Amino acid sequence: MILYRLLRHGEDPSEGLHAKDPSSSISVADHVAYGSHGLASRYISCSKSLDAIKNFASMSNVHPRRLVDISIDETDYHINLIDLTISDVLESHIPSNHFGRGRYFAMHFQEVLIEGHIPADKIVREWEV
Repeated sequence: MILYRLLRHGEDPSEGLHAKDPSSSISVADHVAYGSHGLASRYISCSKSLDAIKNFASMSNVHPRRLVDISIDETDYHINLIDLTISDVLESHIPSNHFGRGRYFAMHFQEVLIEGHIPADKIVREWEV
């Protein structure tokens, strides 16, 4: 599976990508709803969709807008993925009765979260939009 990520200012893909706070107890719903706006969490947001990540990047105030392609496969058992594009997974983390900003973002940007760390060898391309 290929995932896409808009890099934060200062992220260096050659060193891998790291969550802001690996020991955070912030929920998936709050992470998705508030992202990088003040909440340090253990999740790293990615997208399954190239179009969705380009749309997300177009709204970013970060310049240059650097993106990476991340290759994850079934043998990467040490990487904890939360694929919010799967309806049962989305429902378990952001229930439909909690419809709001987080659920909308998760669906609109086809969000997949990676917990903790993305090793540098999983990043296959860096580019700008």
